[in-house]
Amino acid sequence: MPSTEKRAQSRIPLAASALLQQEARPLGSFAVVNVSRGGLLLFGDAPAEPGQRLAVTLRLDANHLVQATAMVGRGQPLGQGRGFVLRFVDVDAD
Repeated sequence: MPSTEKRAQSRIPLAASALLQQEARPLGSFAVVNVSRGGLLLFGDAPAEPGQRLAVTLRLDANHLVQATAMVGRGQPLGQGRGFVLRFVDVDAD
């Protein structure tokens, strides 16, 4: 049976948090469900409208942060809650 998968990149689970800001205004911290080369899937309701750009600080652990700019994508059901997609626009992994 052919796959119905439509994603361009494979996603992998990631135990991390994403701090989101819009124009220096904090929007909250969200748990990461999974990550791919193209973006993130986060738990919760999107704090901004689809198409808007956000600053993302991805906290991998206490010593590793990744800064990125991402665009809000679609929302989707996740088990008992909701999630939303962020598509990477620019990533700075120092």
